[in-house]
Amino acid sequence: MANERRPPRRRGKRKRGPVFGIITFFFICGALLLGVSVFFKISVIKVEGGTRYPPEQVIQASGIKTGDNLFFVNKFDATSRIFKQLPYAETVTMKRDLPNIIIISIKDATAVAYIQDGDGSWLMDKSCKLLEKAPNGNVSGLIPISGATLTQPEAGQKLKLSDNAKQNALFQLMSEFSSRGLLKDVKKIDLASGADIRFFYLGRFNVKLGNSEDLKGKLELLQNALDSQKISQTATGTIDLSQKKEAHFIAD
Repeated sequence: MANERRPPRRRGKRKRGPVFGIITFFFICGALLLGVSVFFKISVIKVEGGTRYPPEQVIQASGIKTGDNLFFVNKFDATSRIFKQLPYAETVTMKRDLPNIIIISIKDATAVAYIQDGDGSWLMDKSCKLLEKAPNGNVSGLIPISGATLTQPEAGQKLKLSDNAKQNALFQLMSEFSSRGLLKDVKKIDLASGADIRFFYLGRFNVKLGNSEDLKGKLELLQNALDSQKISQTATGTIDLSQKKEAHFIAD
């Protein structure tokens, strides 16, 4: 019918354009950023582990201060500053404890060896990081490393030797000794000849490695020879590993 009334049209919802969505997104991000910057201020800095350095020294080295924002602290930079200023720091980790605490966990490095240098001896840890220069004579219980010359030694940095081949050989040896738990039984390392590397072991054996090739395999030969009990537990002498394929024992 001509006079029949049509139902009124519903007005459709106005579509919001992409600009509105972008503005909303940045508004939310700004609000969150403002909230984070206003709250979560560091009021407590804890230092756990380590006895070499007092907590106050660790905190000062980190550069972190109370009042800093917990989430804006650059943990990588803070850790790097600690390593640079505190040579005896072996590992450093940081974690946040909401709402206002940051915890610095530190593990002390231990001197295991030394290289004489002029009027003193540079102490080093198992990773060949130089820890400090100590007066000659203050090296009791540490492994002496002979036949090597340090170049521009600096506390907190890996050692550098004037001979790169000897340096690489020492890095490999220390890594192998550490991973195998042998460091406590190594009494001396001799790098005088790059083709005839030696170390004194267990207070009884002069171990001849030859050159620096396949040091890992050579040390496996050493352990196998000692575990096999073919060498008496009271024997002394030279164990020649330079042939790679087997260990040769020469009694004194």
